[in-house]
Amino acid sequence: AQQLAGAARLARMVTEAGRDPKSVALGYRVQFHGEGVPPKASDGNRRLFSGSATDIIGDIRAMRDAGVISIDFGFPGPDADTILAGMKKFHETVLSKV
Repeated sequence: AQQLAGAARLARMVTEAGRDPKSVALGYRVQFHGEGVPPKASDGNRRLFSGSATDIIGDIRAMRDAGVISIDFGFPGPDADTILAGMKKFHETVLSKV
């Protein structure tokens, strides 16, 4: 995916600048995720964090393998109970399996 290619490009740029790529921490923010997210990005590739829990688990693992150490997931909702329910479901269906 484009984002993973970006991580490799950043590592090359850091190396060219004379720094160890491991000295740069990578994080990623995910505003929307799951089956409600359009599966195709504007470039025609699969959109990261779209699809089923299995798809998202694969994306998390791919990001980890690319050197991302932190992923920040958003959980929109009209009230705290809805947001907490979404977080709990995400933990049970995704995070507990990574």
